[in-house]
Amino acid sequence: MTPLTVRSHYSLMWGTCAPAAICAAARQRGYTRLALTDTDNLYGLWAFLDGCKAEGLRPIVGAEVTAPGAALRAVCLVETPTGYRNLCGLITRRHCDPDFDLESGVIRHAEGLAVLTRSPQLLTRWHHAGVAVYGALPRRPDGAALRLRQAARPLGVPTVATPGSFFVDPAEYPIHRVLRAIARNTTLDRLPPGAAAPADAWLAPPDVYRRRFAPWPDALRAGDALAERLAFTGPPRRLLLPPWTGDGGRPADELLRAAYMPAPAGATGQTFAKPSWNGLNTSCGSSSGWGLPPISWSCATSSPAARASAAGARARPRWWPTAWASPTSARSSTTSTSSASSTPAARTRPTSMWISPGTNATP
Repeated sequence: MTPLTVRSHYSLMWGTCAPAAICAAARQRGYTRLALTDTDNLYGLWAFLDGCKAEGLRPIVGAEVTAPGAALRAVCLVETPTGYRNLCGLITRRHCDPDFDLESGVIRHAEGLAVLTRSPQLLTRWHHAGVAVYGALPRRPDGAALRLRQAARPLGVPTVATPGSFFVDPAEYPIHRVLRAIARNTTLDRLPPGAAAPADAWLAPPDVYRRRFAPWPDALRAGDALAERLAFTGPPRRLLLPPWTGDGGRPADELLRAAYMPAPAGATGQTFAKPSWNGLNTSCGSSSGWGLPPISWSCATSSPAARASAAGARARPRWWPTAWASPTSARSSTTSTSSASSTPAARTRPTSMWISPGTNATP
């Protein structure tokens, strides 16, 4: 038995425990593998990976992705590095796309993911769309689980036991209810049915789940078989930054140097003072030696042309670095020495900003 649907306190106002505490409890109860599937986020991923390493568990990376304003949801478990990238993209769309649709979003990002659903309709549609989909059976066999098995059987889709947990021990159930009452801005006695998880939504030992699913032992075997397939144990612990080159394939560090190198004597233009230039030049060399684009600096300037360049970045692709958007115009722009440019706000105003891929952020 492998817990495939587990939430930590990073599932805000639902889970009660830190990832490290969940990992410790899982190890104590005899598990060798564990998934963390917080709702619509991967915030607890690194703490979870550290906890698994400390406890000798094999981590399974995933998240539960929900449909806005609906009860539909899918647990997405990562099988490959491509699947991890797709899960990040799916979660980004869930948060940033006002027209996000769970069904089509999962289809678009399905490669490298194993998708668990309790919906017979979604299971059928995703199967026909080529998604690696599984029927997710709840905490014990019931009527809804039976209908899901009946829908999955003619399709040849496995159904797996995925008893979800929101807390580690039964004693934490009152804490969970308090969180749910806070989230709904109500009192415990007015908490409506279905607004909180049931009292048995805790991380029980394997024997408890075996007894619950005794009528369907194949669901336990299917869950273990799926867990064996999920070989991805986390992204590499290094900076993962998108590459960027300018027109003609010129690398970012070369363009940044060209845009802000000190001007010859008597020339005008938007440049760095020599000490700043020396630091920038050194940093460009370091980051290009590491294979990284130099995207971590904000170039402070009071130049009206530079501010216009930053404002104009809204019309450019969302991950276009504004300081490199127009190096030629940056060099040719004149620097004002007016009193307005000497104010503290003007001197510290950043005109270079990196817009992360897949977000709706603007400078």
